[in-house]
Amino acid sequence: NCKNDYKERVDMNLTEAKEGEEYIIKEILTDDEELIAAAVLHDVVEDTPVTLEEVEQYFGERIAAYVGYETEDKRRDLPAEETWLVRKQEMLTFLRDKADRNARMLALADKLSNLRAIERDVTSIGDQVWERFHQKDKKMHGWLYRQTAEVLRELEEYPAWQEYDRLIRRVFHEDFI
Repeated sequence: NCKNDYKERVDMNLTEAKEGEEYIIKEILTDDEELIAAAVLHDVVEDTPVTLEEVEQYFGERIAAYVGYETEDKRRDLPAEETWLVRKQEMLTFLRDKADRNARMLALADKLSNLRAIERDVTSIGDQVWERFHQKDKKMHGWLYRQTAEVLRELEEYPAWQEYDRLIRRVFHEDFI
């Protein structure tokens, strides 16, 4: 069917890292298949030609809404280095002021998956890892991850949030404070 064909095309554009996010979201949300789907698809609008409208058409309004919550306005007409801070501030403001608990859980799954990957890379190549990002300043990443943890503190009873907090301390040595 058309939905399955589309899903296969989208899946081809997703990286293996998404499997980790799906696992994390299952740890947090257990059986909500739509939120699990949103976790898997959350970067598809940012990283592929797929539009949010297409996600809604093929996966439904709720999944598309959660994918939209996780989609940054990349401002493709400007250099990513110049928009990094404003994009991250917009994300933090959304999580703090507008996101429901499910959106916060999706954000935690995404950030935890990213931080796990960063920790693995820091262990193998050290601070060279920061050269891979548009924002090259480790302290700015530390600020972002810590601010995200604070915005998501309502989830601190979850082992995923606790792991996230430990990884922040380990990766950044809390030296950004």
